[in-house]
Amino acid sequence: RRIEELKRENEDLRHWADTPLPADIIRLRERPALTGGAAYRQWLSASDAVSAGAGSTAH
Repeated sequence: RRIEELKRENEDLRHWADTPLPADIIRLRERPALTGGAAYRQWLSASDAVSAGAGSTAH
């Protein structure tokens, strides 16, 4: 509730909150209906990795 109050009061916050998330972030939240640990491991193994992005260094 407090966040909604702040959004009404602050135009910058309202603009930020209304900005769509990047596609890679949306993809992180997408998960199929899985049953059991084996199905989850298989899904993880088959999924694409998130790209590192520009300027990132591998560790």
